[in-house]
Amino acid sequence: MAPQNGLGTASLVLGIIGLLCCSTIIVPAIALVLGIMGRKKAAEGLATNGGVATAGMILGIIGVVIGVISFIIWAANGFNYEFNVG
Repeated sequence: MAPQNGLGTASLVLGIIGLLCCSTIIVPAIALVLGIMGRKKAAEGLATNGGVATAGMILGIIGVVIGVISFIIWAANGFNYEFNVG
């Protein structure tokens, strides 16, 4: 039976995308969930990329934290994108 490495790989890809688009929480949250699922598959012996799933999960956590911080800053700025400099 071929290893089921799709979840871990998808987690890593979405984790990287989530860091590049850090103003959203949705993509990193999906990366986090897929990373957890990928690690479970690796622990069960159904997948061989547990490290990739772990990396995707960590990137998902970092992306969610950055997204939450971005939202807090945006909310503190009155929910607008105008930045007054000077």
